[in-house]
Amino acid sequence: MVLLSIAFTSCKSQNNNENIYPDYIIDDAKIFSIQLEDSLQKMIKEIDSLTSVQICVHSSLSTPHGLSVEDFALKYARELGIGQKYVNNGLLILYAMDQRHLQITTGYGIEWQLPDFILQPLTDSMAQLCKGMDFYGSTLYAIDFCKKYLKNVDWNISDAEIDNIKKDPSQYLGKIIKVKGKTNPANVSVANLDISFTPQTNLNRDTVAYYGTSTFVSNKKSYQFVFTKHMEDLLFYKEKTKDIYLRVANADPLVFQLIGIE
Repeated sequence: MVLLSIAFTSCKSQNNNENIYPDYIIDDAKIFSIQLEDSLQKMIKEIDSLTSVQICVHSSLSTPHGLSVEDFALKYARELGIGQKYVNNGLLILYAMDQRHLQITTGYGIEWQLPDFILQPLTDSMAQLCKGMDFYGSTLYAIDFCKKYLKNVDWNISDAEIDNIKKDPSQYLGKIIKVKGKTNPANVSVANLDISFTPQTNLNRDTVAYYGTSTFVSNKKSYQFVFTKHMEDLLFYKEKTKDIYLRVANADPLVFQLIGIE
C-alpha cells in the first residue's frame, strides 16, 4: 500500500484538559511494529509533557461510508479531543490506508505555527517516505518537524488584562490571554489571498500568515484581531460568545491572533 494523496486541514479541539484518546498511536492498520510504536509513543509523550501540544497518529483500515478523508480526520480529532481546551493545540496524523491518503489535521491554535505553506513541504517529504512503505520514518520526520516549530511556544493562558497589554505590549509578546467579550461577525474582513506581517516575537517564526481581520468587544471597547483562513467557521460558530482566546503576536502595531472562542 502506497500513500500518494496528501492534505491538511484545521479543526476546533473539544478537549477538557485531559487526554481522552487512550494512546498517542492508534495503529488499527498495523503499520508499525510494537517496538517502533513504543518508540513513537515515548517521543510524542515527551512533546506533550514539555509543551502541552498533543499529537495523535492514527492508521485506519477503512474510511466511514459517506465521509471524505478530510471530514473523517476532522470528526476523529474532535471525538478524541486532541489538544488543550480553548488553545486548540492538537495535531492528528492520519494514514487512511484504504484511500491511500495521508492527512494532517491541526487545531486552530497550532495553525499559526504550522500554516499550509509550512505543512506543504512536510507532507511532500512524508509522502516520499510512504512510497517506500516507511511509515515509521514518515511519522518520525513529522514529529521532529513539528517539534521544531512548536517547542518554544507558550500555551499557558495568562491572567493579564487587555488594558495593561495596551500600555506595554512588548511585555506580553507570545502570551495567550483570555478576554471577556464577544466577536463582531459584521466586521469581518477577509483577504483574497494570504498576507503576512513580520512579528516582533520569539515564536520561532519569521513571518506569520493570516487571512483576514475581525473585531471583538470587551468592556465596551473594540479591538481588532487576525485569523487564519480555516477559522471563518469558528468566528460564526457561536452567536453568543463568552470568552475569546488571543495570542499577543506583535507589539508595534499591536496584533492579536485568534486562538479559540468559548
